[in-house]
Amino acid sequence: MSHFFRIIGGFFLCGVFIAGEAMPADSQDNLVRAKIGIMIKSKDRVIRAKKTERIRSGDQIRIYALPEKPSYVYIIHSDTKTATLLNNEDQRVANVVLTLPAPQNFYEIDGQSSTEIITVVCSPEESRELAALFKSGQVPHPAWAPVEKDLLGKSRIDLTGKAEKPFSIAGTVRGGAAAADPFIEKLQTISGNTLVVRQYELRVKKSKT
Repeated sequence: MSHFFRIIGGFFLCGVFIAGEAMPADSQDNLVRAKIGIMIKSKDRVIRAKKTERIRSGDQIRIYALPEKPSYVYIIHSDTKTATLLNNEDQRVANVVLTLPAPQNFYEIDGQSSTEIITVVCSPEESRELAALFKSGQVPHPAWAPVEKDLLGKSRIDLTGKAEKPFSIAGTVRGGAAAADPFIEKLQTISGNTLVVRQYELRVKKSKT
């Protein structure tokens, strides 16, 4: 993997309250839903990342994904040069909360890139396109960019209608109990058409030494 972050350990319990956001319902039968979020730990402050977020080098992040139904989850990190599938071994997720790098660990932002993008894809079906693209590991960003754009377009839904009911979190976290991390209870529900795609743009400011 290129720069971006290193994995650090240290179990951290988050007690901060984060309000969930209801997503409008789609009238089609192929609506797909997932609870997705990124925890940002910056010194003593813990927040849930917005779609666009300002962070500093040295900040720590943890990525969460919980599909409503058994699905394939792909978590991709990219910057202006490369793209990498972070969970390149097992994408099948059923009744568990997928956390990266692990329930007790964080990624630490190294500040070598001004923008870091995390894209979370949840699909009921295995994506041969993504499997083929990342079969050799890291790929140039120009190879990933059109694929990401296409996935975002496919997942877009009509934002009219009534707010849908949130689905409950049942099951455990891979590698640990769900109850060990209160942040999981506040994950945002994201909806998509045939698949869910959530993109986070983290704009990095280098910390002063």
